[in-house]
Amino acid sequence: MPELPEVEQFRQLLLPLVSSSSPIQISAWKDNPPRVWLSEEQINSLSGKYYCVDILRKGKQLCIVLQPSKANGQKKEPKKSVYLYLHMGMTGRISSPNRESGWGRQSSKVADIEYPPRYTYLTFATEHYQAAFSDPRKFGKAVLSDNLDPFGLLAPDALNCNDEKLIRNEIIPGFVEQTRSIKAILLDQNRVCSGVGNWVADEVLYQIGMHPDQQYLTEEQGSRLFETLQAIVRTAVGCLNSDTKYPDSWLFGYRWTKKRAGKDAAGRALTFLTSGGRTSAIVASVQKLNKRQGRRNSSENSHRNTHVKMTAEMVEEEQNYPKRKAKRIKRTAIVSPLSEKVGESGMKKDFILEEKLTVRRSSRLRL
Repeated sequence: MPELPEVEQFRQLLLPLVSSSSPIQISAWKDNPPRVWLSEEQINSLSGKYYCVDILRKGKQLCIVLQPSKANGQKKEPKKSVYLYLHMGMTGRISSPNRESGWGRQSSKVADIEYPPRYTYLTFATEHYQAAFSDPRKFGKAVLSDNLDPFGLLAPDALNCNDEKLIRNEIIPGFVEQTRSIKAILLDQNRVCSGVGNWVADEVLYQIGMHPDQQYLTEEQGSRLFETLQAIVRTAVGCLNSDTKYPDSWLFGYRWTKKRAGKDAAGRALTFLTSGGRTSAIVASVQKLNKRQGRRNSSENSHRNTHVKMTAEMVEEEQNYPKRKAKRIKRTAIVSPLSEKVGESGMKKDFILEEKLTVRRSSRLRL
């Protein structure tokens, strides 16, 4: 699946469509497009009637910003801008007549490429540029909207988030002291940051030596994780822009073994497991699961919560305990001292109060 670095390259391949003089032409190329797709009526309403004014990206989602042409609004109320959202799904990609995007293991192809590619379902064209959206497995999406609300549902972008206050107060705390595994948190596009997919998450955890099932990260670990994440996506975007492969020291170049055991750049054993609902590549000798870290913090929190809960229950019981009728019950109290005995609630008791209840034979004890 294309992840943030690849989708950022797709954004750059679409940028030459931005024009204030040539309306964008949008065409459907094949029958049976992906399930979530533009209708023929929507395509006809856009093609030649709007200018492309910007190409936006957040996480793994692209947005083509379209403004109505001047001729389209004569003597009528001006039409508002519309937003065409593109999601690559599993195998979607953007290409142009002279450039096909790379995938980190190989450089982009600049010449002698088939255009439009096989499995193309949508093409874009202006007077001086063309681009195509192809998707062999048809899990991609093309959706028209009148607002930017879909971007608002996503967490901050992992590449473009440079707000130190946001990073310090929201992003890093989102990784710290969580019961959910760190791999699952990274893959959740709406939780802490967006744009991270399977290989990026595995690369981050490999480079910081952390197991994908690790829980209860410390603040230091959370800070290091986010710094490494940003360094990886920035390096990956730079490599794709310069048509160079990702660094040989990365796990990326060694993980594509169809789940067969292999070795990393240092010759250490590479294995696979399932974490966060996805197949994860790890080097177990350096990515060790620290169960004690999670158990210790969980135990402390459990003890603290139980203490508060038991105290509240005791207060409520004391207030709501019904009064016994003296005529029916005869009580005899016996006090037995104990030394340092600890009850289930974790609080010490200095004595036990035993009650001997005598009830008339003809009546029942009603409490």
